[in-house]
Amino acid sequence: WSLLPWRDINFVFAGSPLPWREGGTRKIPMRSLSLLLLLPSLAAAASPAVTAVAYSPDGKWLAAGTRGVVQLIDPATGAVLGDLPGQTQRVTAVAVSKVGKVAVASGEPGKSGVVRLYDIADPKAPPAKPVAEIAAHKDAVYALAFSPDGATLATGSYDRTVKLWALKDPTRPAFTLTDHSDSVYAVAFHPDGKLLATGAADRAVKVWDTATGKRLYTLGDSTDWVYAVAWSPDGKTLVAAGVDKSIRTWKADADGGELLRAAFAHEAAVTHLLFASDGRTLYTAGEDNAVKAWDVAKLTEEAALPRQPETVLSAALRPDGKQLALGRFDGVLQLLDPTTGKVGFAPLPAKETPKPVTRFPALREPASTDSARSAAKVSLPVTVLAALDRAGDVDYFRFDATAGQQIGVQLQPADTKKLTGVLTLTDADGHVLTRSDNGLLGFTAPKAGTYAVGVSDEQFRGGPGFDYKLNVGDIPVVTSVFPLGVQRGKTATVHVEGVNLGEPMGRAVKVTVPATAEVGSRVPVPLPKVKGETPLGMASVVVGEFPSAVVTTDGADVRVPGTADGILAKPGDAQTVRFRATQGEKLIVEVHAGRFGSPLDSAIEIQDANGKPVPRATLRSVAQTYVTFRDHDAAKPGIRLEAWNELRTDDYLFVDTELVRILALPRNPDDDCQFVQAGGKRVGFLGTTPSHHAMNTPMYKVELHPPGSTFPPNGLPVFEMMYRNDDGGDGFGTDSMLEFDPPADGAYQVKMTDSRNAGGPASGYRVTVRQPKPSFELSVSPKNPAAWRNGGIPLTVTAKRIDGFTGRIEVKFDGLVAPFTAPATVIEAEQTSATVTLFAGGEKAEKPGAFKAVATATVGGKPVTREAASGTPSVRDPGDLTTTTNLGEVTIKPGGETRLLVKIERHSDFKGRVPLDVRGLPHGVKVLNVGLNGILILPGQTEREIVLSCEPWVKPMERPFVVLSRSERKKAEHAANSVLLKVAK
Repeated sequence: WSLLPWRDINFVFAGSPLPWREGGTRKIPMRSLSLLLLLPSLAAAASPAVTAVAYSPDGKWLAAGTRGVVQLIDPATGAVLGDLPGQTQRVTAVAVSKVGKVAVASGEPGKSGVVRLYDIADPKAPPAKPVAEIAAHKDAVYALAFSPDGATLATGSYDRTVKLWALKDPTRPAFTLTDHSDSVYAVAFHPDGKLLATGAADRAVKVWDTATGKRLYTLGDSTDWVYAVAWSPDGKTLVAAGVDKSIRTWKADADGGELLRAAFAHEAAVTHLLFASDGRTLYTAGEDNAVKAWDVAKLTEEAALPRQPETVLSAALRPDGKQLALGRFDGVLQLLDPTTGKVGFAPLPAKETPKPVTRFPALREPASTDSARSAAKVSLPVTVLAALDRAGDVDYFRFDATAGQQIGVQLQPADTKKLTGVLTLTDADGHVLTRSDNGLLGFTAPKAGTYAVGVSDEQFRGGPGFDYKLNVGDIPVVTSVFPLGVQRGKTATVHVEGVNLGEPMGRAVKVTVPATAEVGSRVPVPLPKVKGETPLGMASVVVGEFPSAVVTTDGADVRVPGTADGILAKPGDAQTVRFRATQGEKLIVEVHAGRFGSPLDSAIEIQDANGKPVPRATLRSVAQTYVTFRDHDAAKPGIRLEAWNELRTDDYLFVDTELVRILALPRNPDDDCQFVQAGGKRVGFLGTTPSHHAMNTPMYKVELHPPGSTFPPNGLPVFEMMYRNDDGGDGFGTDSMLEFDPPADGAYQVKMTDSRNAGGPASGYRVTVRQPKPSFELSVSPKNPAAWRNGGIPLTVTAKRIDGFTGRIEVKFDGLVAPFTAPATVIEAEQTSATVTLFAGGEKAEKPGAFKAVATATVGGKPVTREAASGTPSVRDPGDLTTTTNLGEVTIKPGGETRLLVKIERHSDFKGRVPLDVRGLPHGVKVLNVGLNGILILPGQTEREIVLSCEPWVKPMERPFVVLSRSERKKAEHAANSVLLKVAK
């Protein structure tokens, strides 16, 4: 999808009951769209889309950006003169200054917006490297413009900001303009360079003073997202257009703008505005594939060029007005006569496809690749150029190997953001011999014969962009190291397994870990090169803390604290690690495998000296309900319940093999019951692992009792829980962890298995038995908050609790300066987060800097402090709403209720309904009056009362919480200043 246009697509859902746009239309960003089958014309694009074009000031060459490269083209002949390679993913914008400097924007959506600057003296001999590379934004840059004198560059980004860069020192922006509340798609300098116009998805055109960075005024006449802005050559007229399909012109200068005319222009969004040099003619391009010419004075259509067969993503007019460049989604760049529409040249796509650079002799994907038994054979070594053409596609390539032949396989996806490759190696009958999900596979043929390597996506996706190279041959590949770790300050022999490593049976390498190395960090294994090449794969060990024993077929004995290293060498293997424990002295038993690169999916069970499982608890069922509405996966924190009249907050429920605890009961029949969660996923208690639950599965409310407890029958089941674990929870992935409370002094053992009964030479693991080190880690979100002026946004601090620490954590915020404030708060015992309002007052702002959350708790009788740094906060215009409450603090008694009035002020002619939300309430305090659609302020209303209810067991405390309103138009949250809740005695 990275080749798709960044603009939006309007989907019409016939008869849709959802509260979307009038008429049932919903704008869906192309960057996040995944409904490929709905867009067959887009899916058919074979060449990289031409996403940005710009002429040189003299009109003698044209820059055209596609994926990863900018082509320099002669407009007089259509010949490609040179290129600027090395761009990051798709080129999103190109601009050329009057002095021949070229700015190219590219990057990774949601991560980076990079601008590279080049000096182009001769397009036939372009520079190999940029003169500067600017990490301009933290999201894609969709707009670039040079000032008329070429000294300043303006950049506009999906991150909602505009930046001005003085090119004499582009290391940091001269100004950052933050008043837009949504993605910025257009920037344009006034011909005298003193003004800058910007357009964004907040439906606004803003005009700025380029000398001071001050916003002079906002033109709010547009009724939908603004995609393009342009000044007339004489500087007297400003034009804008966008999703509302209209063109608007204003008489504009530094003092303000007066709307002159508006005209319905295209059948879909207008994406480009191009002035002829005389200022009398304006050219437009739209998502309806139409290109038109307009009389600027009358704003009437003069001509319509032949409609393009594909979406026009980029457009530029040669300075002399005699040639129009159109770049399309299908990879076509056309140079045409703007008066007749006749195509003069089509420089792109290139007529000859360059020969791909491959490791081995290249072979295009054979016709038959669907079966490990019948796929076409390839001769080794080979590089196969292929693609997963459709969802569910698996490609197989058969080859012959001799007995003992070592074969390395390397998968190189064309786009690693799309294709997460899985390699599978089978015998001639299709039996799986080994697999890998890291793009590398090493295999030694046990006997002469035919084998097959299969390629699939981790989630069995496929389609455009799922191209790959598959290298199969004598590639040096590391498949495993053993042991996985080495104690710091020690030297150990590490056995490196793999293929084509220069030794038939792998290598034994001495590894020394410095005494100062950080526990948990990695130290490389020094491997010699093979035929001048460093072996591929993870050749490193983890820095350990304790002495380690090796697990043999007889198991291993460790002294607590200690570690044992083992390998489950074949499917179904089980190994034991023995240790001694003392009653009342809790221990942590944890496995490291998947986090260290092992394919092992560990499962552990603690047994006594005779190999019998150690019981942990007895669960007595006292009530029953059922999973309803749908199946529920293992990740999401909520499950829909059939009934909950017998349930309360903090109750435990047992479903299948999972023990969960209620965080919040459903607010209405259409709401899920929320369970205790970490990292957005359900937490399994007593070592249980969250799993998939089918609809109608019984769920039992249970009481936790000591192991072996007996009860009179009540018609409901009793469950015996053992010390077992599959996945250890937040941060452990597929690795296991148990908190073990020894029932008696004596010998115990950890039984180690693979949860899938898999195993192999690479299935290494480390088992560590140690004393708990209770602690916590802190994080704050969002990292770079932007608060509304005279309003706020929710600021959440989250504690990751370690080794059973459950205590209270006090949090304050250091480094905030006017106009920003945020109150101190508390993360309650056993809870993981708290939310306050980061509020921006109306007073004059001091120069803000980064701030941090500082948390203090008592752990083991000693104070412990943790910090979480945030970025620099910023202030933005109020947007659609301002939220306030009638009280700054409210008091509630356990078992009682209290009320709070929420008021909103509407801005920018926003008249829609407004959902309210309340966050950061103490555990056991909830909002009562929540309807089927949540808490709503309806159109025409400006206030709503909320009712808070407090469970009888909530202890006295003081804690701030957040009340916020949401603009469904702009998907923005507007928080009131924090309200202090006092729970009285």
